[in-house]
Amino acid sequence: MARLANAVTAVTGAGGGVARQAALRLAAEGSRLGLTELDASSLEETAALVEGRG
Repeated sequence: MARLANAVTAVTGAGGGVARQAALRLAAEGSRLGLTELDASSLEETAALVEGRG
């Protein structure tokens, strides 16, 4: 069972770096995510990575 199955988490700056890695880890643990980023293309890349893993 995922540890964060009932959690909803907002990740700011999710387009790269530590925030991207945090988003991937939180998703792997079962959290639903709200992602924000100023650069739309990097945000879309992170969203695709998150969706591809879950």
